[in-house]
Amino acid sequence: MGQILNADKPDQRVKDFRVLLLRGKRITAQTNSSPLGEFRFELADAKNWKLLFEVEGQEVIPISLGTDMTVGGNKPVTASQL
Repeated sequence: MGQILNADKPDQRVKDFRVLLLRGKRITAQTNSSPLGEFRFELADAKNWKLLFEVEGQEVIPISLGTDMTVGGNKPVTASQL
């Protein structure tokens, strides 16, 4: 499970965005966020996975997943890192 939060305005939720799951350059799944900005995918292993976030009014945000299924270790990703 993942969740997008607004680091600049923590009380303002990021919601109603689309998340695409890619393996290499191929889209393998997609989902829409919950009202809390949450999303979920089931993965077999962690090689060559990437998430693309389509948030209205912003450029597409790509995130490569590490082999431990996190971004940059166990630390959450903030908007300034995107």
